[in-house]
Amino acid sequence: MEGINIKLSTGTKFTRDEVGICVITIKNKEQDFGITLDEAETVEVLVSDILKQQDKIDEYER
Repeated sequence: MEGINIKLSTGTKFTRDEVGICVITIKNKEQDFGITLDEAETVEVLVSDILKQQDKIDEYER
Protein backbone atom coordinates (compact mmCIF):
# COMPACT_ATOMS: atom_id res chain seq x y z
CA MET A 1 0.00 0.00 0.00
CA GLU A 2 1.23 3.46 -0.87
CA GLY A 3 1.67 6.22 1.70
CA ILE A 4 -0.43 9.38 1.26
CA ASN A 5 0.05 12.94 2.52
CA ILE A 6 -2.74 15.49 2.04
CA LYS A 7 -3.04 19.01 3.43
CA LEU A 8 -6.72 19.49 4.30
CA SER A 9 -8.61 22.75 3.86
CA THR A 10 -8.69 23.20 7.63
CA GLY A 11 -4.89 23.36 7.70
CA THR A 12 -4.58 19.93 9.27
CA LYS A 13 -2.52 17.25 7.59
CA PHE A 14 -3.88 13.82 6.64
CA THR A 15 -1.47 10.91 6.24
CA ARG A 16 -1.80 7.22 5.52
CA ASP A 17 1.29 5.09 5.93
CA GLU A 18 2.30 1.99 3.97
CA VAL A 19 0.36 -0.35 6.27
CA GLY A 20 -2.86 1.67 6.08
CA ILE A 21 -2.80 3.59 9.38
CA CYS A 22 -4.45 6.99 8.94
CA VAL A 23 -3.53 9.99 11.10
CA ILE A 24 -4.53 13.64 11.08
CA THR A 25 -1.97 16.07 12.47
CA ILE A 26 -3.46 19.17 14.04
CA LYS A 27 -1.35 22.31 14.21
CA ASN A 28 -1.14 23.89 17.63
CA LYS A 29 0.89 26.92 18.73
CA GLU A 30 2.74 24.93 21.37
CA GLN A 31 3.01 21.52 19.69
CA ASP A 32 1.49 19.63 16.77
CA PHE A 33 -0.36 16.44 17.70
CA GLY A 34 -1.65 13.49 15.72
CA ILE A 35 -4.88 11.56 16.05
CA THR A 36 -5.12 8.02 14.68
CA LEU A 37 -8.35 7.40 12.78
CA ASP A 38 -10.33 4.24 12.16
CA GLU A 39 -11.86 3.61 8.73
CA ALA A 40 -15.20 5.35 9.43
CA GLU A 41 -13.48 8.42 10.89
CA THR A 42 -11.12 8.57 7.90
CA VAL A 43 -14.04 8.57 5.47
CA GLU A 44 -15.83 11.25 7.50
CA VAL A 45 -12.78 13.55 7.59
CA LEU A 46 -12.06 13.22 3.87
CA VAL A 47 -15.71 13.61 2.79
CA SER A 48 -16.08 16.67 5.02
CA ASP A 49 -12.98 18.24 3.47
CA ILE A 50 -14.17 17.49 -0.07
CA LEU A 51 -17.52 19.13 0.68
CA LYS A 52 -15.77 22.23 2.09
CA GLN A 53 -13.62 22.45 -1.04
CA GLN A 54 -16.71 22.11 -3.26
CA ASP A 55 -18.42 24.92 -1.33
CA LYS A 56 -15.38 27.14 -1.97
CA ILE A 57 -15.43 26.26 -5.68
CA ASP A 58 -19.16 26.98 -5.91
CA GLU A 59 -18.73 30.33 -4.16
CA TYR A 60 -15.84 31.27 -6.42
CA GLU A 61 -17.89 30.45 -9.53
CA ARG A 62 -20.69 32.81 -8.42
